[in-house]
Amino acid sequence: MKNNLTLAVYDKLCSISQDDWERLYPVYPDSIEIINLIQDSGLEGFELYSMVIYLDSRPVIHIPLFKTSYNISNFFYGCVQKAVNAVGLIFPKIFRPTLLGIGFVESEWSQIGIDTSISENILDKCWDLALEKLEIFAKDIKASLISFINFNSESINTLPLSKLKDYSSILITPYAVLDLDYTDLEEYMSSLSKKMRKYLARKTRTAKSVRVIKTKDPSEYIEEIYRQYLFVVNKSEIKFSRHSKYFFENICKYSNDAEYLLFFAEGKLLGFKLLIVKNGKLIDKYLGMSQDIALKYNMFFVSWMEVVKYCINKGIKVCLQGPTAENVKRQLECRLIPGFVIFKFRNKIIQECIELLRPFLSYHPEFTGSAAELQKLKAEKIPEISIKGNGKC
Repeated sequence: MKNNLTLAVYDKLCSISQDDWERLYPVYPDSIEIINLIQDSGLEGFELYSMVIYLDSRPVIHIPLFKTSYNISNFFYGCVQKAVNAVGLIFPKIFRPTLLGIGFVESEWSQIGIDTSISENILDKCWDLALEKLEIFAKDIKASLISFINFNSESINTLPLSKLKDYSSILITPYAVLDLDYTDLEEYMSSLSKKMRKYLARKTRTAKSVRVIKTKDPSEYIEEIYRQYLFVVNKSEIKFSRHSKYFFENICKYSNDAEYLLFFAEGKLLGFKLLIVKNGKLIDKYLGMSQDIALKYNMFFVSWMEVVKYCINKGIKVCLQGPTAENVKRQLECRLIPGFVIFKFRNKIIQECIELLRPFLSYHPEFTGSAAELQKLKAEKIPEISIKGNGKC
């Protein structure tokens, strides 16, 4: 074996074959079809790239990349975020820098595709090559901020943390996973607290007035589906990117595993769920709600129970529920997977200034259980990662 390493950067997100994708991403939630759809549909304000390292002629590492303008107030919380956002309007070049992001945008989470058959020595050399090229590429595209975005405790082991000592790390909103080892809906309900059971029963009384249909052809309702998606995106605390209508029009054409649940009431489309089944897991991809009557029918809880029923009926044991609303989702029996952003400004002075503001950076859980429960949650779910000094999240 020659063991020659070469590197290439491509101006598209998926630059490897399906066979190589399945080899490098054997357990990643999103399929190559979804990644190709994201590339084809585009994301406003984003340029998508990928970096591939070859061992001889075989891809052994795939690194998703993107370029965008980033509002650094997203690093902060509370009044500090508002202050930084206001200052950013005056000094946009400093507070809204060009970002070179490492990771997937609008996917379940970020991960690096790695051929697990290569030796530790080869992997080490691959990362030396990749990190050197990331610095050069950031300079070429005039990015002043480099960030590994939306990694979690299940994917962070694909990163070379020992080589990222000049980066900072912060917690972001955790990812919710619902384990559904239940035989029927009653058994799931009995797993909830008495308080949540009563609350859920009250919130889903409207379900009797809601008609649900499954479809792989959303064309008749696509305009309203996209309006409802945008309504939810604009109301969300997490605003980073958004899909074009093309994505929702074509997802069932790209992926045979995708399906819509459409909810109707009062002769109108109340809301929708976009679901994807892969490797025996359900991805609860997107929720859309009408602006006028969704709250009246408690669309979040009605659609939640419909998805639980969908999984139980199909024998699906794991439902990926995504970030946001972790307090409610935890009370609905989700487990929370911590998320991370690892970043550095190429300007060392700016990086040190950001470090001084570190106490205001990291995400603060909204979990509202007892202090003992919260401490147990932290102990179980939040690992320490060693970046930059004590660098613990």
